[in-house]
Amino acid sequence: MISTTVITFEQIRERAYELWDRTHRPDGLDIQFWLLAERELKAVAAQAPAGAETEAGSHAGSGSDAANLESQLRNQESFFP
Repeated sequence: MISTTVITFEQIRERAYELWDRTHRPDGLDIQFWLLAERELKAVAAQAPAGAETEAGSHAGSGSDAANLESQLRNQESFFP
C-alpha cells in the first residue's frame, strides 16, 4: 500500500539541519544531508499506519542512516569516488 503522508519542504529542511548540526556542521555536504533527511522522512511515513498523522520531521532516522553519514564524513573520500 502506498502512503498518502505528505512530507513538506519545511520538514525536510528541519531534518537536514538537525543532521548537519549533529555532525558538527561540515561544509559542502548540503545535498547529502538534504537527501538523507528526505529518505529518512519517507521511511518514517511509509511505516506509519494508514490514516495516522506523523510528526516525521522531529525524530526521524535517529539510528543507522545518521551513523552511516557520520562515518562517511570522517572519511570524506567515500562521498567523492
